[in-house]
Amino acid sequence: MRYISGNALRCAAKIIGKTDTTSILFLLFLVICGFLLRIYHLGAPSFWLDEAITANAAAALAAHGTPAFPSGFIYIRSILNTFFIALSFMIFDVSEFSARFPSVIFGTLMIPLVYRMGARLGNRKIALIAALFTTFSVIEIAWSRQARMYQQLQFFYLASIYFFYEFSSNDPAINIKNRRYLYLLLTILFFIGAVLSHEFGYVLILVFIPYFLIANFDVIKKRWKDYIAVKYFIGLVFFILFLVLFLKFMGSDFPHVISYVYENIWLQDDGYFEAYLKNLTAEFSVFFYLAIFGALLSIKKNWRSGLLLIMSFVIPFYIISFYVTLPGTRYLYFIFPIILIFSSYFFDFVIELAQKYGKNSSAKIGSTLIALVIISMLLMMAYSPQAFTILPEEKYYLGINAPQTDFKKAYSYVKENMQINDVVIDTWPAVSLFYMGRSDYWLKVEFFGIDRSIDSILVNNGQNEVYANSLVIKDLDMLKEMVAKHDRGWLVMDNTARILISSDIKEYIREELQIELSDENIRVYSWGMKI
Repeated sequence: MRYISGNALRCAAKIIGKTDTTSILFLLFLVICGFLLRIYHLGAPSFWLDEAITANAAAALAAHGTPAFPSGFIYIRSILNTFFIALSFMIFDVSEFSARFPSVIFGTLMIPLVYRMGARLGNRKIALIAALFTTFSVIEIAWSRQARMYQQLQFFYLASIYFFYEFSSNDPAINIKNRRYLYLLLTILFFIGAVLSHEFGYVLILVFIPYFLIANFDVIKKRWKDYIAVKYFIGLVFFILFLVLFLKFMGSDFPHVISYVYENIWLQDDGYFEAYLKNLTAEFSVFFYLAIFGALLSIKKNWRSGLLLIMSFVIPFYIISFYVTLPGTRYLYFIFPIILIFSSYFFDFVIELAQKYGKNSSAKIGSTLIALVIISMLLMMAYSPQAFTILPEEKYYLGINAPQTDFKKAYSYVKENMQINDVVIDTWPAVSLFYMGRSDYWLKVEFFGIDRSIDSILVNNGQNEVYANSLVIKDLDMLKEMVAKHDRGWLVMDNTARILISSDIKEYIREELQIELSDENIRVYSWGMKI
C-alpha cells in the first residue's frame, strides 16, 4: 500500500482489460495473499472468552462425540462451526491454531466468492476490485482469525444470496439442463449452512421472499390465477415451515431474531443504529460513503441485482440495530462484504467515465486516466490503515465487546506456580477450563444483554455455572468464606471483569490478596503464598 511501482500500475492496467487469464491469475494472487494474511501467527494470541467456549465444546465433540461441557450442558449453538473446529482438532490436535483454522479457510474462500458475486451481479472490474478490497480488509482479516462462527456465517450467507439470485433470475439460459433446480438446491444447502452457523441465518428468509415477489412481480401477476402457480406458491410456504422445523431439530437456535421482531414490531427506542453507523465509518473510512453512492449505481446498472444486495444489507442491519439488545460489531460482520462490493461499483463507475473520455480523445489519454483512477484508489486504501492493510499482525482489535486479554500468559503463570491443593477462582471459567483443564470457582460477573438473565448460565439450582461447572461466588460474604476455607489459592481477573464486579469485592481483593502478575489488561492474585 505504501509504495506503488510502475510494474504494479502496468499490471493493474492490464487487469482492467479483457484478458480472462490475467484476471484469474490476479485472483489467485489475491487468494494467496489473503490466506497468508489470515494464517500469520494464527496460534499466537490467547483465546478470548467466546473462543474458549467454542473450543471447549469442539474439544468435547472431538473426544467424546458430544459437545458437552463439564456441567453436562450440551452446546448446540452454531453446531456446524463446532463440528468444523472439532474436525480441525482431530487433524491438528487441540490448540489455538487448529481452533481458528476453519475460519481462515472460510475467510480465504470469501475472496473468490466476492469475485464471483461481483462478476455475476456487476462486471469483471467490480469483481476484481471487490476481491482486492476483501483480501486486504482489516476487519475481514481480523474475524477470519477467530475461533467463532461469524466468518463461517458470512460465507454461507453470501453464497446463499448468490445462488438465490441465479435461481430467481429471468435469464432463460439457466433453464438449460435443469440448472434452475441446481441453483435452488444450492440456495437451500447454503441457507442451511448459514442457519446452522448462527441464528442470524434465518434473516435470509426475510430477504428472499420479498425480493422474489418484487423481482418476479410481472410473472406472478400474469400467473396468479393459474392453478399450477398457486400450487407451487403454497408448496413453497409449507416447505419453508418444514425447513425451519428441520433446522430446529438439527440443533439450530430457534429463530430468536425473527420472533423478537414479531413480538416487538414497533421501532425500539434503545437501538444501536447511530452507534453502528459511526462504527462503520470508523471501520471502512471513506469507503463506507463511497458504498452508499455505489448502492445507487448498482440499481442503475441492474436493478434486480442491486435490489438484492441492498435488501441483503439493510434488512439484517435494521434488525440487529434495533432488536438485538447486546451490541457488537461482530453481529453485523456477515454483511460487511456488501459494503466492499458497493464501493467497487463506485470505482467501476469512475473507470467507465475515464474509458468514455479516452474514446473521445485518444487511447493514451484514456489509459492515463484509468491509471490515475487506480492510483487514487490504492492511495485511498493506503491512507485508510484502519480499513486496509498489507502487513500481517498477530492481533487485531475486535471491538469493545470482544476484549482480547492475554489469558494464556496468566494461566501459564498459575500452572507453573500452583500446588496440588490450590484452588482457582475465575471471572471467565471457560477460558480457565481450556488453558488449565479446570476452574474451581466463578466470581460472578454480570456481562449479558438486557434480554438475558444471569440465571441462564447457572445449573444445579444456581450453585454452578454452565461452561466449566465452577461453584458460583455470588457476593463478598461467599468470597470471604471460600478464601478462609482454602489455605492457598489464585484469582485471575481481567479488566472487563474488574469493571463489572461490585466495589466491595474490589476493595476486599485489593486489601486482602496479593498481586502475583499484572499487565494492562489482566491480573493474577493469590493468597496463602509463602513470602
